[in-house]
Amino acid sequence: MRVLITAAATTPTRAVSFSEELLDRCQALADTPRVNPLMPRYESYGICRSVHGDYLIFSRLQPEQIEVNHIL
Repeated sequence: MRVLITAAATTPTRAVSFSEELLDRCQALADTPRVNPLMPRYESYGICRSVHGDYLIFSRLQPEQIEVNHIL
């Protein structure tokens, strides 16, 4: 599936590069899967939090993968 960054984006080039940075950060979770802290109140679900700039990446470590559940 294709993603189109429209002219409505203030800086479409930056939108693309930021998306790539965010994807890279998500992929980097595999390098140190246990380094990110568990979220208070969500420990029983195994939800961890990592930071990318002003953004929070919520993920869960599974036996053979890391699920990225939400980016805020």
